Amino acid sequence: MKKLLLIALAAAATSCALGPRIVYGANRNLTFDTREEVATFYEKKNDLNPDDLYFFESTNDYLTVLSDTVRMATPPYYGIALGNDKMVDEGRDTSTSCIGVSAVYMAAYDPKAATVANPFKGKVLRNIKGEQLVFSEAEPTVVLTGHSNFGRMLKSDMKYYKETAAAAGKTFRYVVVSLDVPRSDYPKQKQGKWSIP
Repeated sequence: MKKLLLIALAAAATSCALGPRIVYGANRNLTFDTREEVATFYEKKNDLNPDDLYFFESTNDYLTVLSDTVRMATPPYYGIALGNDKMVDEGRDTSTSCIGVSAVYMAAYDPKAATVANPFKGKVLRNIKGEQLVFSEAEPTVVLTGHSNFGRMLKSDMKYYKETAAAAGKTFRYVVVSLDVPRSDYPKQKQGKWSIP
C-alpha cells in the first residue's frame, strides 16, 4: 500500500498540471496592484534584479509581443537583440518549446549572424524606476518573457541559459519583459493606452 501511494504521488508530481505547481509554485493565477509588487515577486521568487524587469506602456505593444511569444513557442526565451534595430535571425524551430533548444541559440550566437528587425523597436517598456528599455549594439541582450504563472521556473531557466552561454564563451545582458499587467496600469486605459481588464 505504501509503495502504491508513493507511485501515485510521483505520478501526480510529474503531471503537467500538478508537477510544476508543486515544484515551482506555478499556475497560481496571481494578481498584483502595482509594478513594484510584480518586481518584488520576481526578485523574491526568481532572484531577478528589479532593474532588469520591464513593463509595456501600451496595450497594442503588449498584445503584439504576447502573440509573438505564443507563435515562437520558446518561452521564456524571446531572442537576442543587437541594438534597437536588429535581432539575431535564428531560423528557430517552432515545433518544440524545450528550454535546451532555446539555450542552443545563445551558445551558437555569432555577432556576424544574419539579423531581422527588432520587434521591440518603437515600443516603450520601462522598469519600476521609469527607465526605458534600450538595447546596445555593443552589448548583445537576451530578451526573456516572464509571467507569475511560471512561478520560480524563470530562476532555473535563467541559470541554465547563463551556464550554457558561459560554457560556450558567450556573454550577454539579460532582461525580462513582464507579461503580468498590474491593476495600477488599468487607469491608463482611460488615456487609450491600456484596455486589458
